[in-house]
Amino acid sequence: MLNSAYRTGRGDPETLIELIRAAMGKRSQRKFAGEIGVNVSSISRILSGKVSEISDTLLAKIAANAAPDSGVTIEKLMAAQGVVEAENRRELGRKFEENCRRIFADELLRKGYSVSYPTELSCKSRYLYDFGIQTDALPKGNGLWLVNVRMMSGRVLLPTGIGSTQIWIDSAMAAYYRGESIGRISMAVDHRDMFQQIKTRLEEVPVRDEISVLLISAGTGKIVDEYIAPLIDKSMPRFTFAKMMEEDGE
Repeated sequence: MLNSAYRTGRGDPETLIELIRAAMGKRSQRKFAGEIGVNVSSISRILSGKVSEISDTLLAKIAANAAPDSGVTIEKLMAAQGVVEAENRRELGRKFEENCRRIFADELLRKGYSVSYPTELSCKSRYLYDFGIQTDALPKGNGLWLVNVRMMSGRVLLPTGIGSTQIWIDSAMAAYYRGESIGRISMAVDHRDMFQQIKTRLEEVPVRDEISVLLISAGTGKIVDEYIAPLIDKSMPRFTFAKMMEEDGE
């Protein structure tokens, strides 16, 4: 299921806790924690509902070490954390893209910036983006902001995403160096691990123009985190969502 699972953001925390308790069986929290490779305080926090989301890697370990008579499977654990089968992937992806477009527009308008959707975009590489926004928040490239949206879930999906992500980064840099008029190119993802992997790649090589990655919560419809690649001239972009979140005290 992990190969074909996509996160909806609508999990069932109580059911997830019940499944983990069942997976433990008669073992103590300390013994079970040792078997799945975490400290006992982590298990305690999960079972008390103090952890909002458990990594897919840890869920897989819980399933692999579940008590034989518990009936706990990775499919049940993932479902309790808000994951659906791949048949719904296209519809969920479309909704996630629409949510991202709305989030971008709402946040820009809230800060008093203009927002429009150009019918024709100067960038020739359609691979780079799913939608574009024109805004005076970006002084460069006529304010054109290109956004690539990737809804993903499950640790098994991540290795397949790494190569295509590098292609996206290379294409973004190439678009700038071809002299295309773009203010910023961003990738929006819904998975913390993928966000971190893209961030790590963007940290490696300073760039001339603005390339960023954003972590979007599909469940709450909010921007959770943002990272903009370091610029060669060491300048800071005038507008960032991260700066907005700081101002809002988030």
